[in-house]
Amino acid sequence: MFEHNNPEISPPLEEEPGDIGDISGSAKGKAFDSGAINIQPRTDSLRNLMDRLKHNEIDMDTAFQRRTDLWNNAQMSRLIESILIRFPMPPFYFDATNDEKWLVIDGLQRLSTIRKFALAGELQLTNMEYLKELNGKRFMDLERQYARRIDEYPVSLYLILPGTAVEVKYSIFRRINTGGLTLTAQEIRHAMASPRERKFLHELTQNNHLLATMGNQSRRMADQELVLRFLAFYINDLQSYSADITEFIDNTMERLKSCSDEELQAFKSIFNIAISHCYRLLGEHAFEKKTDINASPPRKNPSLFEALMVCIAKLTEHQRETLNNRKDRFSRELLDMTTNDQQFNDAISFATQKLENITYRHNRITQLIDEVCHA
Repeated sequence: MFEHNNPEISPPLEEEPGDIGDISGSAKGKAFDSGAINIQPRTDSLRNLMDRLKHNEIDMDTAFQRRTDLWNNAQMSRLIESILIRFPMPPFYFDATNDEKWLVIDGLQRLSTIRKFALAGELQLTNMEYLKELNGKRFMDLERQYARRIDEYPVSLYLILPGTAVEVKYSIFRRINTGGLTLTAQEIRHAMASPRERKFLHELTQNNHLLATMGNQSRRMADQELVLRFLAFYINDLQSYSADITEFIDNTMERLKSCSDEELQAFKSIFNIAISHCYRLLGEHAFEKKTDINASPPRKNPSLFEALMVCIAKLTEHQRETLNNRKDRFSRELLDMTTNDQQFNDAISFATQKLENITYRHNRITQLIDEVCHA
């Protein structure tokens, strides 16, 4: 087993102009057909919402950065007090495309608090402003009048129903979510995915060669977005790209949902092959843009990762072995290209979402591979 850098220390990803705070960039505004938007307002009782929570019919996903435990006991107690004194609360938003499993778009902290107090019985009320006599009490300690108020409390829901276009749902999620932590594009994709796709992407990010070359990029799910970025350009023809890399990756996430288990296994296999060969060729410094060989600290470049991974994935095994036998030459010439080919350097550094830059970096690496293999 090879050794790699401490995975707790993440080599920084190079920030790309236009991709601020999220390597996938931000989705561009566009006009939607109003007929593709089907959102139903509904007034319901809190008891019915709690029944869904009790029967695991609301996805409360706690496996990523949009945590359910951002509120302290005082904040949670104030929400319960608001319910008990019948103060109104903001509406909840759900993706109800699958009626058996609603996805939370907005209201995660409130739902978590309600579940913790009324269902799990874990929350002990504190810092009450009006109902001070309830300080120290749990749900089981409440008098019937207060328990009834919780059951009967009216809630406003907005449900995104089947028929709403996928890109509209992603847009709604980005616009509406107000949970105190601005979600990255990948966190939104994760929230809207099923457990199968979440598990699939997580497994790919645990590849030792990925950790060796990129370090631990799990914060805010940057590693999962890198994997999806590779899959997006490996699976799809470049001509299907529409100059919005966020949407391009969103669509790839949606495509994974329709793939069979066998297809996902094939994608996992080709990813593992590509990343292992990148490591064999370039070692732990793969995917660093070395315009200055002495530059420090090293910067991991997502566009270089995407282009190298895709180009190597599309080779035959014989071509990959030939390239590995000439890896010293390949490494030298790749360094020379990133240092002296200004157009290539621009293609992985500036306006990286433009189709002409994507096409150039992929074609240029393909050309370099061909030259080394046939030297």
